[in-house]
Amino acid sequence: MQIQAVNHDIAVPRGAGYRVSFHLVNSDTGVAMTLSGYSGLAQVRPDALSDTLLGEISTTSGDITIDETGGVVHLRFPAALTAAVLGEAAWDVLIFPPDDAEGPYQVAFGAFAAAPSVTRVPPGTP
Repeated sequence: MQIQAVNHDIAVPRGAGYRVSFHLVNSDTGVAMTLSGYSGLAQVRPDALSDTLLGEISTTSGDITIDETGGVVHLRFPAALTAAVLGEAAWDVLIFPPDDAEGPYQVAFGAFAAAPSVTRVPPGTP
């Protein structure tokens, strides 16, 4: 199996949750890829080569879900993760086949920007 990873930059308000899905389709047949038994892991780091981990989500944590027959990888970045990102970082998501004979496969990658709120709410404002 071959997967062409897509560049997907994420821009989110710092401390807000973010969801995104990726549909994997066989380029030869146009049919959704079967992802039975696959697991997933996504990490956010200051840059792609950094050893510092800002946050991660996975199928184990429940923040990545995989539609096995529909070929869709759903990601949910929780508010706590985006709150840990100051400015711009890098991210990607990998999926792992159940037999570990091949893979992992990179599904998507890109910049991950979490911007702080600009507006300051005055005291006493509902």
